[in-house]
Amino acid sequence: MFKKSNQKLNISIVSLLLGIFIVDSLSDHHHENMVSDEILIHASPAQVWQLVVAFDPISQKESYWLFNIGMPSPMVTTVSEHKLGANRKCIFSNGYIFDEKIVKFDVNENLVFDIIDQPKDPEIMGHIDIKRGQFMLKDSGNGTTTLIGNSWYNLHV
Repeated sequence: MFKKSNQKLNISIVSLLLGIFIVDSLSDHHHENMVSDEILIHASPAQVWQLVVAFDPISQKESYWLFNIGMPSPMVTTVSEHKLGANRKCIFSNGYIFDEKIVKFDVNENLVFDIIDQPKDPEIMGHIDIKRGQFMLKDSGNGTTTLIGNSWYNLHV
């Protein structure tokens, strides 16, 4: 008798877990995440700022392991104007283009841009929506600048 009752309990738990899995997989998830990174650069904030807003095509071969196994890397960024509200484009090694709009423009200190349009690649981009990017420059006072990069995204897994 104890064995039959235990079997019913197991079936009930499996059914409950299956139901939760189905409901969760059909539900919309709106969890925004943020990733941040920082680097110390041996240059003044004014020198760094010019390359944060836009930069010419990178000719140096990428050495970071993720880019070496096929992940696209940024190659060039263009900007329509150096001011608030300007349009930016970030172009990646595989031809992906991210259209951006500058929403905060504090010269030599803080650049924030919203992602207006991004590639719809089913392999990578169908699972992630990049929402916003930010570059903050902190003057170290000794001829160096700490550059902090933040990205906000939604992950669909």
